[in-house]
Amino acid sequence: MPISAVVGKRELMQAYEEVFVSGTFGGETLSLAAAIAVIDKIKSRPVIETLWQTGKNLGDSVHQAITAQGLEKIISISGYPPMQSLAFFDHPNASADEIKTLFVCLMLEHGVLTIGNHNMMYAHSSSDMDFVLKAYNTVLDRIDNELKRPGLAQR
Repeated sequence: MPISAVVGKRELMQAYEEVFVSGTFGGETLSLAAAIAVIDKIKSRPVIETLWQTGKNLGDSVHQAITAQGLEKIISISGYPPMQSLAFFDHPNASADEIKTLFVCLMLEHGVLTIGNHNMMYAHSSSDMDFVLKAYNTVLDRIDNELKRPGLAQR
């Protein structure tokens, strides 16, 4: 839903008293209603706490899976728990870009659409996290096996 605001220092904003400002969605109120509904949900439920806890659990589990495969010099995870990113590093048998491409393709084959980021949502369930972690474990095992053979780009 589109929503925006024009903001600035008081002396700059006073200029808007002299001009008419409009935008494409100037009269559109559905986005305002949606924004209010989101704010109400954040106030009435443990949304923020859940995002942090779910993100921490997922990030910790992914870090453990990376370490278990011995890939911690090739793949790392960082960021705040609600929004973490993977970083990929060169390996003697493949570049970082080749490894990331393999990761993205394999995760998609296992039903997880990602570019290597975790953007947590309040709607994510424990079964969602189990599904993602199962894909991670399978994909990281495959990446480990592929990196043991030279020439990933030629395959």
